[in-house]
Amino acid sequence: MAKLARASALQFGANVTQTFVGAIITIYVINELGVGAFGIFALSAALVKWASIPAVGIRGAVITRMNESDDISPSEYFTTASVLTGAIILVGLLALLGYSPFVEQYLDYSGTQLVGGMFVSNVSFRLVLGGLRGENRVEMSSLYEALWGILSSLVKLALVYTGVGVDALFYGEITSSIVIGIFGVYSLNISFVSPTRSAAISLYSWARYGWLDNLKRMSYSWLDTIILGFFVSTSLVGIYEVAWRISALFVLLPTAISKSTFPTISSLRDTDKLNKVRRILTRGLSVAGVLAIPGLVGSVLVGGDVLALYGPSVSSVGVSVSVLVFLSVVRLVECYETLVMQALNALDLPDRTFRIGVIFITTNIILNVSLIPMFGVIGAAIATLLSMTLGSILAVRALPKAVQTLPPVSAIGSQFVSAGAMAVVLFTILNYRPIGQPIEVVLYVLAGATTYGFVLLSLSSNFRERVQQLLSESLG
Repeated sequence: MAKLARASALQFGANVTQTFVGAIITIYVINELGVGAFGIFALSAALVKWASIPAVGIRGAVITRMNESDDISPSEYFTTASVLTGAIILVGLLALLGYSPFVEQYLDYSGTQLVGGMFVSNVSFRLVLGGLRGENRVEMSSLYEALWGILSSLVKLALVYTGVGVDALFYGEITSSIVIGIFGVYSLNISFVSPTRSAAISLYSWARYGWLDNLKRMSYSWLDTIILGFFVSTSLVGIYEVAWRISALFVLLPTAISKSTFPTISSLRDTDKLNKVRRILTRGLSVAGVLAIPGLVGSVLVGGDVLALYGPSVSSVGVSVSVLVFLSVVRLVECYETLVMQALNALDLPDRTFRIGVIFITTNIILNVSLIPMFGVIGAAIATLLSMTLGSILAVRALPKAVQTLPPVSAIGSQFVSAGAMAVVLFTILNYRPIGQPIEVVLYVLAGATTYGFVLLSLSSNFRERVQQLLSESLG
């Protein structure tokens, strides 16, 4: 468990670093370029993510198959995956450039070549990270992921400052993917060999189901953005994406845990080891909402003040706070769904994840298409919430009986009580002195977080012990 705890801690640290640096740069970019420019980039990123779905399926297969002990070597798996991914990139790029007039009209941006460059570089970089995870080198992968986020943000900052405009956001992604990707390739312990038919068949046998789970993820993360692009302005798309990224802070911990535990659970698929899988899942669920529960309370009390940091193009739109609150609820549900779905994937149960994916995607498409024309960005948030809730219920029911566990009610209850105490403190302070300066937003958030953490550590002995264990194992 020491290695697992250390990997989770490093993954969490990488996610926090990447998200924090990205948030600071996003605040600067939107204040300089306006939320409409950011909306253009968000729509472009959504297109890239959707075009990457087949490649993501291959990457998931690489992580799973390289962890297995069979007659096919990791080098064969990764080389074959690289060839398959190259073919996917070629088809996607040709489609993107072939339909460039439509793409440019949809994005309201004449830069299809940069969108294509972001697609190629991002897919390639993510495959390299998948190779590192396939070698069970989660810590190295987490480091490169954090460096990618930092370098991307710094390049964007420099280019926006020098007046490049919205193109700077694309150059930042492309540059970072290329530079960090090169370091990642040199870090791999595999050698490039001739691709083999047996490796391709094995990868396909996993990816043919796994790609749908990735489609489910993309549907959850980006389908609302894609559909919003047909009905609302790029400014409203940008506001929705700002709220989405703020709420992304709330799922950093379960995301880190799920990424770190995937290789471990994948190696424990034998029936006699499923009890250990259940213990890992229970521990993860007990801390999954540690950030999301107080995050939801905070979005209600100081969400408007946080959004004001992004400038008047965001804060002047009255619907922005409501979107943030709705998406905070979505993220809370996502915290628990993420761990359960990753457990299903790691246990190599593609038929179950396939069925969940079909139901989720169908529901999500129907709800988004129905609600967005009527309610705009709020409709997108409601559709995502309903779809995620349904997906979570199905995921829990799909777990093997030997892995199913009761929700850690005591741990989750302590987190809600602690968030309630935080709400009382923040509400009292805000009544005494409303927020007037940007620095006060930071100070009030820190005051709330400190209150929450202190009360939680006082109430939950299990959480306190796990924090101490995590620190000792991660630093020891």
